[in-house]
Amino acid sequence: MNKEEEYTAKNIIVLSPEEAANRFTWMQANNLATLYIKPLEYIERLLAAGQLAGKSIDWIVDRYLKKTGDTMRDTDFETIHKELQKEEHRK
Repeated sequence: MNKEEEYTAKNIIVLSPEEAANRFTWMQANNLATLYIKPLEYIERLLAAGQLAGKSIDWIVDRYLKKTGDTMRDTDFETIHKELQKEEHRK
């Protein structure tokens, strides 16, 4: 390891709660599960399906957690979500 590759205290970054949630999906899932009083597994599955279907977290929150009715239905998302749910039940 040369001098440039050395790990020091300068390499440590302290993130704000918002930055951490944006960077780590698991943290965002936990926050949403707490806020909307939903099972963590359900939220994790929604976020995974959203990532695979190219949907934003805002879309997921509006459609499935707030249930505003303002978002368009997405059959790709629904199919992915159902497949993830089936996979979960097979475990």
